[in-house]
Amino acid sequence: MTNPIAFPRRAHGSLIAPWLLLAWAGACTFDSSPDPIVADDPNLEGTDSSRIPGTEGDSEDASPAPDDSDAGDPTLSGTSNAEEDNDAGGTANDADPSTGTDGGTPVDPRRVPMFLAAGQGGRTLVSCDDGRSWIYEQIVDPTSAPDEDGGPYSVSGLIYDKGLFIGTYGHGTDHTTIRVSPDGVDWEEVIPTDTVVPEPALGIVSIDGRLYTGSTYSDNAYDWLETDPLSTGTVNIRGMTAGDGTVVAAGDAFGEVFYSDDRGENWSPAENIADAECTGNFYRLGGLSFGNGVFLLVYGNGSACRSIDGGRNWTRAPIGAEIGGQVIWTGSDFFAVSGDSGYRSPDGVDWTPVAFSPPQINAQRLAISDAGTYVTVNREGNAFYRSEDGVTWEPATAPASGNQIILLTFGQGVPSAECPLPTER
Repeated sequence: MTNPIAFPRRAHGSLIAPWLLLAWAGACTFDSSPDPIVADDPNLEGTDSSRIPGTEGDSEDASPAPDDSDAGDPTLSGTSNAEEDNDAGGTANDADPSTGTDGGTPVDPRRVPMFLAAGQGGRTLVSCDDGRSWIYEQIVDPTSAPDEDGGPYSVSGLIYDKGLFIGTYGHGTDHTTIRVSPDGVDWEEVIPTDTVVPEPALGIVSIDGRLYTGSTYSDNAYDWLETDPLSTGTVNIRGMTAGDGTVVAAGDAFGEVFYSDDRGENWSPAENIADAECTGNFYRLGGLSFGNGVFLLVYGNGSACRSIDGGRNWTRAPIGAEIGGQVIWTGSDFFAVSGDSGYRSPDGVDWTPVAFSPPQINAQRLAISDAGTYVTVNREGNAFYRSEDGVTWEPATAPASGNQIILLTFGQGVPSAECPLPTER
């Protein structure tokens, strides 16, 4: 693996001009080991304390900085993942996130529980009333087609971590774009769209404090380093998930399952994936998920495989029906949605069908809140629903049209004018 290459940036995200770097290099002596990142160090590029949620540099609508009595409070960690079981990539982020939480984090009273939806062209919406309504629709590239699957703002991953919503973009291109937001409303591009990397982001997972996209990584969400790409010309990775200190990645082709137990630094192929007959298409159908010590890989054809040894060995456990939507870990079981029905399993082996009411919701993406509320959106991205039990669904208020919604997640955002604290509404 090659040495990572830093993306040097100003405090507000633009790349530093090469001539400035040369001038700086002539005046400095370098140490090969990186200095620790300190948010309030005035000499540190790219870590402006005004961007750090909960610091004195926050905007008027942001939550106040914690006092000394808050030190060590686990509710202030900024992440809603009790077990760091994250799923991302061409699929999504799990409750686990590709949805963002497994439902175990205490509520921070200074933050607003909210869902975030991300779609093609950089489209985003937020819901800060438990999924009942979706507001503040934004789109970065209004010229993109509603179902455009490939472009600088074609979303590939979404996660809530470090007190931030983080989206990765650039699917189908040779560029990666990474955007972060403390509240789901105001966004900053920390890797701009014109940055060329060896491989566009495959998604995003959080593992032992590190954010990893398949070709870049960061320990603070703002400053990113480049590493050897996981996906190559012969390996087409479609999704990733993380848990118990391990990252697992998989592709569409037969045998494309890999695991890393060092935060994505080194990868090994699964040892018996061919014998397990784990193959199929899971590009936004099914996907990877982790929960209760189990890695689960679900394909659109209903084939499912599980691993209980960190992705090394897999056994086949088919669901018995095609899966047209996403699979997540809810905190107590795996839940796969497929149009008008769902399937649940506590262990990835025994699956129970669930008939949705009403049956015409056409569910595809899925997320769950810390309080246990589910939200889903149809394939077209123009019909949102919420449910308190995963069975009975009610329509949510949302725009009637717009670019396709690809990913959903849940987190605790900094208060904003659009989503103030519940006590201030």
